[in-house]
Amino acid sequence: MSAYILQAVRPLSALIEYIGLQKDSYATEIDMSLLFARHDSSGFESLKILVHAFVTSRVDYCNSVLASAPKMINDELQRVLNAAARLISFTSKYDRGLSALLHDELHWLEISQRVQYKLAVTVHRCLRNQAPTYLTDYCVLVSDIAGRRHLRSASRHQLTVPRVRCSTFGCCSFASAGPTVWNSLPNSLRNPTVGPEQFRHSLKTNLFACF
Repeated sequence: MSAYILQAVRPLSALIEYIGLQKDSYATEIDMSLLFARHDSSGFESLKILVHAFVTSRVDYCNSVLASAPKMINDELQRVLNAAARLISFTSKYDRGLSALLHDELHWLEISQRVQYKLAVTVHRCLRNQAPTYLTDYCVLVSDIAGRRHLRSASRHQLTVPRVRCSTFGCCSFASAGPTVWNSLPNSLRNPTVGPEQFRHSLKTNLFACF
C-alpha cells in the first residue's frame, strides 16, 4: 500500500487567537486536500492508522471550542471527515452509503457529536476531581446549592447553568456549554458511581443512538 499526500495537514497551533474564539479559522487549520492512494488488499488497516494520525486526531484536538459553533463551521469539518472515510473505504464522492460507512463500519461520530462527547467527558472528569481547578469551578451540582437541594434536578445530579449575556460567545464557553451538555445526558450516565471507562463507552453508545 502506498499513499500520496497532495498537501500536508497543517498542525493545529493555539487556535484561540482571541478570547472571542475565531472559530472560522479552526476548520481552515485542518486543511486536508484529499489524499489519493494506490492500494492492495492488505492496506486497509495501515490507511486507517494514517488517517487517524493526520486527520481525526486533529479534528478532535481542542474541538470543545466548537460548542454552539455555526453550522457552516461544523459542515466544513464534517466534509473533512467524510473525505477521510471515502479515502479509507476507497469509494468516490458520489457513492451512496456514507452514513453507514461512518457509523457502522468506522464507528465515527459526526462533528457535533464529537464536540458533545469531549464536553461530557471533561465534565465527568471535573466531577471526579480529575481536571484542573479552572474547569472544575464551573461544574457545580444543583444539590450543592443550599436553596436548590429540594429541586428535582438536584436528585438527577444535574449542574447549574449560568446565565450568559452574550448570545454569540457566552453560550460557547465551557461554563455554559459543559453543564448544558451534561444536563442533556440520560440519568444513568449522570450517576456518580459510573466510572470513566464505563462512562465513555456508554456515552458513545448513547450518541450513536441519535443516528
